[in-house]
Amino acid sequence: MKLTVNNQPVDIGDNSTSSCGITLLCVITQFGAGGQFAVALNGQFVSKQNYPQTMVSADDKIEILSPIQGG
Repeated sequence: MKLTVNNQPVDIGDNSTSSCGITLLCVITQFGAGGQFAVALNGQFVSKQNYPQTMVSADDKIEILSPIQGG
């Protein structure tokens, strides 16, 4: 399945090849995100508690955003 993660095309295995299904949590894990971050799926913020049950579909756009500090 083809997705866009942080404006980069990514090919994630489908349900038959992925042990965790195609949930947002699975994609985040495969992408290697760590530390504190927020996630938007197709422009909509997704709460961390909803990652395991949020299903993704082909051509979805996922943004993994890290907090930025400044002064």
